[in-house]
Amino acid sequence: MAGPTIYAELNAVLRELVESAQAILGVSFCGAYLQGSFALGDADEESDFDFVIVTHDEVSDAQAAGLQAMHERIFAGQTPWAQHLEGSYVPRERLRRVDPSRSPWLYLDNGATELIRDNHCNTAVVRWSLREHGACSPDRTRRASSSRCPRSSFEARCRRRCANGRSGPESLIRALDPAR
Repeated sequence: MAGPTIYAELNAVLRELVESAQAILGVSFCGAYLQGSFALGDADEESDFDFVIVTHDEVSDAQAAGLQAMHERIFAGQTPWAQHLEGSYVPRERLRRVDPSRSPWLYLDNGATELIRDNHCNTAVVRWSLREHGACSPDRTRRASSSRCPRSSFEARCRRRCANGRSGPESLIRALDPAR
C-alpha cells in the first residue's frame, strides 16, 4: 500500500491536502490526522474522509483564504473522493484541554467547499484519539497536540459511536503521513 488507505485516488487527494496545507500554513503546520471510519478500519468506497489538521498558531485570515481556495481546488478534482473530505483546523493549544463550551473551529463539512466555524470536531473523543493514536506529520511530535483526558471519560461514548461493536476507543485515529 502506497498511502494511508487502500484507495490510490484517495491517497492522491490526501497527499494534495497535506502538502497544500503545509505550504499554506508554513511553520504553523503541526500535523494532519485521520479519524472516523478510516481510522477504525470500517471505511468503504462510500465513506467520507475525516481529518484534523493541527496548527502551532491560530489560522490567520490570509491562511484561511488560502485554505479556502485549496479546498475549492481539491473539490473540483476528477475523483469523487475530492468531494468527501470533512475536518477541522485547530491550534494545538486549543486541544490541550476539553472545552466545555465546544468553541467552533475552522471546519469543512463533507460535500462542502466552504470553510465555516463549527464545533463538529471539538469533542473529548477527538482529543483522546489524537493523544492515544495520533502521530504528527511532519515533525512526529506524537503527543504535542493532546489533552490530558482519561480513558474512562471516553469508553461509554466510544461504545455508542463505534458502529462496528468495538468496546473501546482503540484505533480511532492514525496519522495521515504524506511520506508513507
